[in-house]
Amino acid sequence: MKKKTKRLLIILIPVAIVLIAAALYGLGLLGVLSPSAEKSDAQVIRMIGAQAIWQNRLEDRIPQTAISDVMMRHMEQEGEPPRKLLFIVYDGALATAAGLRAEKNPEAPIGSLAAKGGAWLGFAGGAKPGDQSTSTSAGFAGMFTGVWADRNGVAENSDTLSPETRTVMYRLHAQGKQARFFFSWEPHMTVNNRLEAEEFPALYEYCGSDAGTFTAMLEGIEDGMDAVIGSLEYTDSAGHTTGFNLRSRYMNAIANAENDAMALIAAAEERAETYGEDWLIVLGSDHGGTGYGHGGTSLAESTTWFVANQKIF
Repeated sequence: MKKKTKRLLIILIPVAIVLIAAALYGLGLLGVLSPSAEKSDAQVIRMIGAQAIWQNRLEDRIPQTAISDVMMRHMEQEGEPPRKLLFIVYDGALATAAGLRAEKNPEAPIGSLAAKGGAWLGFAGGAKPGDQSTSTSAGFAGMFTGVWADRNGVAENSDTLSPETRTVMYRLHAQGKQARFFFSWEPHMTVNNRLEAEEFPALYEYCGSDAGTFTAMLEGIEDGMDAVIGSLEYTDSAGHTTGFNLRSRYMNAIANAENDAMALIAAAEERAETYGEDWLIVLGSDHGGTGYGHGGTSLAESTTWFVANQKIF
């Protein structure tokens, strides 16, 4: 094969891969490659029903907005020991995958934290299915503000948080605590929380990649920050390219998030032992997915989850 042909192939093959992935992602968003809602829901019902980790069931899922009050209650306790918070979101992590991970790797963060405090099923998408999308932005807005889109203004990825609605980071900052959100999905700062980020830039840190998010969060813990909140994109990225299935690539993405979380939890536990701090450690997801996308009302898309080192619900 001629050198010119080889060089051309080296250029064209990666481009073709990117275009195919983008096409699959777009078709997933349009529902072309998505399984039927009935088939998707049936799989979730079957799998969740067989997983022993969950302390509640699908029929009594907890609204994802409830985690905001959980975090604030812990941080607002007065007296000793000092209260600290570590909240790690596995963006786009299916509840079924979290349960499967706990079963197969009980020593990893999801399983080990659930054994200490508990694991709970939650839901995204508004008080009623379809009130808002099961998008990344809507999920984080609900968890950070404690209210749905009808009050916080974020129903889709293109929406900006209402200036009358404040996040957990802001509320902790207003109480004199050092809190920060670490992330690598830029719209968190440039679109959804733009107004708050412009007013209080210290509450937000764009990290460029999951590796950058992990490093910045670890430094935040070691430096004594009161509330370290972060989003890892491994699972969402894998979901959009693999179809949110439970095969090796998606489960490998869960494992990558777990590896980061394990090191972050170890750092928090070291501070707890060294300085006598009371750390609330929570892992969770903002939405699920089906096909190559998310945003709809199926159980696979709307079912979220939380695990914690303390009983929080």
